[in-house]
Amino acid sequence: MKSFIVGTLLLLSIFCIQSCGSRTALEDVDLFYTNKNYGQFFLTPLIKPIKLRGDYGIWYLETPHSFNYRISIDSLIEIGVDKECVYGKINQKKWYIKDYSNKDFVYARKDGGTITLKEKRDSKGEPRLFPIDSVSNTFLLPERWFVLNAKDSSTEVFFDEKNYKEYLNKKGLSGKMYKIDSLHKEFKKTGVLEYFPDSIKTKLRK
Repeated sequence: MKSFIVGTLLLLSIFCIQSCGSRTALEDVDLFYTNKNYGQFFLTPLIKPIKLRGDYGIWYLETPHSFNYRISIDSLIEIGVDKECVYGKINQKKWYIKDYSNKDFVYARKDGGTITLKEKRDSKGEPRLFPIDSVSNTFLLPERWFVLNAKDSSTEVFFDEKNYKEYLNKKGLSGKMYKIDSLHKEFKKTGVLEYFPDSIKTKLRK
């Protein structure tokens, strides 16, 4: 009986040590890498402080307020993560302008949406748009490509895929893309993603 009690206490002690060690390791990890939900939203961390937010099957990229140029990024399917950068493509979508007149000049904005002017201007890299349905004042926002730099909080947006790829090459970025749904499933299952810093992965795997 005495040996049984001693054995039980020994097992409990080992379990406690392992459990406490694991808890200590997790407590030492930034919450950015461990939070899987925020209210009703699913979260998938990319590069701190950039993360994805999922809502009813739609993925949004949250651009932190610290960035010097914020853009609207939603309905993402794939995302690129390499070094200190997050990059990808924003698909084209319909856009309605209620008070549009056929004398107006409409330009797509890099940060999302449009700007309507009464006079023609230089495009400044933002293409002029024409309605695809003049009855409902419907326009088609062109596809865009973006690169967010977590290190210097900078944002680059391109309406030309060639310019975007040239920029990736210039910065030494691989261009590798991840399916977001697959990323999130892996994060939920293991809590670790391959692009996490090695120091973070080591702690999460303890």
